[in-house]
Amino acid sequence: MKLVVPHICESFVFDFMPDTLGSLIENNTLDLVDMKLYTWQMFNGLQYLCQLQIMHRDIKPVNILVDHPPGLLKIGDFGSAKVVRPGMTSTPYQVTRFYRPPELLLGSESYNWTVDIWSAGCVLGEMIKGNVLFPGRDTKHQLKLIRRALGSPTEADLK
Repeated sequence: MKLVVPHICESFVFDFMPDTLGSLIENNTLDLVDMKLYTWQMFNGLQYLCQLQIMHRDIKPVNILVDHPPGLLKIGDFGSAKVVRPGMTSTPYQVTRFYRPPELLLGSESYNWTVDIWSAGCVLGEMIKGNVLFPGRDTKHQLKLIRRALGSPTEADLK
């Protein structure tokens, strides 16, 4: 027997998270202990996604939801997420520019969850610095800022 009930719709219900990491960075409300705690939770969450073969593809402070205090962090906004499959290609135009890794800036279509690690590193840098680590005006300027900070890639890096 199939139950048919009119005017019923599916809903998603999420935990209430009152802040984002972006707002905490902007308001300069993070101390060193907070930064360590949130960094650990962010990378722990990314490790879990990696185990599930999922790449988030839009890690940035406003997509990191927090309850501060008590210091609880959750990764949000999975609108760009994708399951990693062997041999698959993906569009390089993913990840918000300030957090986009060099391989995507250079147009690579073959990537995996490691793009999220780069983005998380940029988020960590932003927590420490208090503002965006690589605030490029466009793709070319973004690459220039990264190269200025980290040096030019070697042949091995480009393979």
